[in-house]
Amino acid sequence: MMAGGFAVAQEIAAEPEPEQVVERPIQRVDVAPMTEYEARTRERLAYDERIVERIEAWRAEREQEAAQARRAAAERDAHGRRLAPVDWDAAHSAWRDQLERDQESWNEDAQPSNPGNPGVAAMAPQGMRTPPPVRTVNIEPEELQRPRLPVLTPRVAHARTAGVRHAQAGDGMLMFPRDHVYSASMHVDELAIEVTGSRVAMREMTADEPMRRRLAAARQDDGVRITQNRAGVELVFNRFGATYSIQIMCEDPENTPACRDPETARAVYRRLALSGGSPQGMENR
Repeated sequence: MMAGGFAVAQEIAAEPEPEQVVERPIQRVDVAPMTEYEARTRERLAYDERIVERIEAWRAEREQEAAQARRAAAERDAHGRRLAPVDWDAAHSAWRDQLERDQESWNEDAQPSNPGNPGVAAMAPQGMRTPPPVRTVNIEPEELQRPRLPVLTPRVAHARTAGVRHAQAGDGMLMFPRDHVYSASMHVDELAIEVTGSRVAMREMTADEPMRRRLAAARQDDGVRITQNRAGVELVFNRFGATYSIQIMCEDPENTPACRDPETARAVYRRLALSGGSPQGMENR
């Protein structure tokens, strides 16, 4: 009896106790604040990315400008003289404006700038405010693309290759284009007109400091510099980054008032027009 009772007790002890289920309250997480935070974070990241992109674009532009400046500073002619950079964007805009004006003005009435000066009054033909471009007689038209600077020449009527006393003179002008300079020569009545353009920096051309100061003192309010000399008058100005010169000369300046009259040079200056030049020049041609 004792043994049987002990066995029953062992079986009862071996039976597992029923598992106790502990109920824990469910913690609910509100996802709305997390979503709003994420949206703000993404918006901020996008904003920061735009800032970085703008900075990178700015740096790329500055690097490009610096590279252009280095190339311009390093550009020199065959004689080692520094060449001024040309603003071809401004030249392109001027070309477009000139084309529009030409279409509107070539059939309008003449408007001479100084009727009292016969050498100037005769520069525009009857019935036209702006004469057509003067024909070049010594070079082919495509040679006008050789200079790597905008080519300015005056549009004047009755332009000839030599003075009135030369029987061999013909209508038109003589043009001498080079890579970084050019010269155009013509005669109107008794006046010889020569227009030159150059990319050679003025400091390279004029090494004498006192001379540079005298030239600076001759500069007028509009940036034009006019000086009189024994042969006539000279007008110098800068445009598109290049330096241009207009020289008026004659055989007898003392007895030819128009030859030494600054207004004659200004009349030619007002009639300057783009007629050639290109950034690439004429390499290998």
